[in-house]
Amino acid sequence: MSATQGGADVYQWVDCGKRNQPLDGATDQAFTPDVAGSYAVSITLGPCTQLSECSEVDVWVEESSFSAGILVSPNPTNGAMMVTFGKRQGQVTVQVLDALGQVVTTRGARNADRMSIELAAAPGLYLLTVENGQDGRPVMHVLLR
Repeated sequence: MSATQGGADVYQWVDCGKRNQPLDGATDQAFTPDVAGSYAVSITLGPCTQLSECSEVDVWVEESSFSAGILVSPNPTNGAMMVTFGKRQGQVTVQVLDALGQVVTTRGARNADRMSIELAAAPGLYLLTVENGQDGRPVMHVLLR
């Protein structure tokens, strides 16, 4: 996110979901939130201070070079989805977790560049974790309609 007003005296990013509470250290023209939410910027230029409109931000976690090649489609899904890894992987494990962190499904594959998954779960937001045994554990959001 970036304030379009350049050269201001003060930039202060705020969390709209917490009654415009100022965010510690978020005082640059640009701001990258660590968590999803609604954010705005208060800009002071001379004697005037103006608060921007709040903007909703989704945050997608990317923890490794492996995760950069992962594609989940369709997302949102009605249950059937394809997870594409970008390149053929040795051993891959995919887990889908519900909002409470409970495992909904686990699938594994060897020497695969994609995997099909069918979710028979209630509509909601789920976490999809993909582990290739080398590059950590990237996490992606999947919305099930």
